[in-house]
Amino acid sequence: MYTELDRLNRTDFVEALAKIIDKKFCDCDGFSFAIDGRWGCGKTFIINMLEERIKDKYLVINFNCWKYDYHEEPVVTIMSVIADTLNKIAAEENPPKFVNKGTFKNIAKFLVDTSAELFEAGTNIDLLRILELGKKVINAEYKDVISSCD
Repeated sequence: MYTELDRLNRTDFVEALAKIIDKKFCDCDGFSFAIDGRWGCGKTFIINMLEERIKDKYLVINFNCWKYDYHEEPVVTIMSVIADTLNKIAAEENPPKFVNKGTFKNIAKFLVDTSAELFEAGTNIDLLRILELGKKVINAEYKDVISSCD
């Protein structure tokens, strides 16, 4: 998808990054890297192109700190993004071979529950209780809709 849009020929750079990731993974080396550049030079394009290139081999969590800058404690937001990613992948009809759907769903639930606990500790708002109340309302509404169709 991104290669068709690659008017600045970033494919070679993305391929080099993918090879570095493969090598580090095979060597069992932990690592991190940064893509630095001025505003608008294509950093996000490169990240999205790289994600598309490696997502069938590796679990990719794309956390955009500008997009998710809505909570004072970033760990809550990071955990939520990880949980959303795991749930999305587990819901795919043909997920990558490395995916165990049950494990992904359990980890995602753990992260959501933990995030809610952290949120409550910082705000005194019980998100899990709010979610349960929302589920009750939705279930009641669903039952009303089903019974009106009979």
